[in-house]
Amino acid sequence: MLDRVTNWNFHISEKINKNQILGCALIYSENNNQLRINEGHTSLSRDQKITLDSKFEIGSLTKIFTGLICSELIIKKQLSLDTSLGEFDYFKSSVEDVKKITLKELLSHSSGLPRLPSNINPKDTLNPYVDYTENDLKSFLNSVNLYPKEYCYSNIGYALIGKIIDSSSVKNFEEHLNDLLSNLNLKDTYVYHGKTDEKLCSPYNHKLELVKHWEMGIFKSAGGLVSTSSDLIKFCNYLIGKENHDLKKEVSLSMESLYKSSSIDIAFGWHINNVPKYFRHDGATYGHYSKIRIMPSERRFLISLSNTYCDMPEIDIV
Repeated sequence: MLDRVTNWNFHISEKINKNQILGCALIYSENNNQLRINEGHTSLSRDQKITLDSKFEIGSLTKIFTGLICSELIIKKQLSLDTSLGEFDYFKSSVEDVKKITLKELLSHSSGLPRLPSNINPKDTLNPYVDYTENDLKSFLNSVNLYPKEYCYSNIGYALIGKIIDSSSVKNFEEHLNDLLSNLNLKDTYVYHGKTDEKLCSPYNHKLELVKHWEMGIFKSAGGLVSTSSDLIKFCNYLIGKENHDLKKEVSLSMESLYKSSSIDIAFGWHINNVPKYFRHDGATYGHYSKIRIMPSERRFLISLSNTYCDMPEIDIV
């Protein structure tokens, strides 16, 4: 374990020294031992080092939380995997093939929807989702030609899951999300709506040029969350069964496979590697990069957060 983390520490330090990333927080937990790396700074404009409480945009890691909300609602029988878009008034004017899309297909990226809607045309390319409107979404759904029902990673699919949740309950998606975060005691995890937060790391692209924080709007259920290492450690401990909590059934359901082909296996947002078995997801915005890996059978997990758009494939759980 120590050799592995030492290599990661060297790799992160080298990236920082070469101005390829500004900062990184990394946590690796194995056999009841946990090693933490906090390197670099939160911003080029202030002398503030990365800590466990530094906040990062976690992008598509949000999908894990959205999947967990769905598992809660399924257990409460407010939704089912066979729930279709056509059951809700919001989608009543959509084309027939769109109305037939099920929650299971959306969760597993097998709905036939593309990654992004064809009519997304941001006024500000550095904040590409903020001005995509309800009318834009409905216009897209009324004209889309679906792909075959095969795996195709889809942000628009997870945006529609948010709309299903809005339509299936007296609470909207964000209210359900806030309830979940409260139940898990994740106090520094929230949907970013543009509010200034001194602990939120400034975002940088791969050239260390300052970019913008993303306000996800309609896409918040696909990628709108900000979080910290501290909160995600707590979350991963729940996921691997190391901490007691009241959502064990929901967590277990959310990690069941929904779609499997010769090349990929998908749970409620999770991508599953089967040899050895572990669950993974990455998240990226224009200025942050994150990843979570968990191996429940061995109670191992890895969290990596950076305030620079830079994947570090050398850092992984296997």
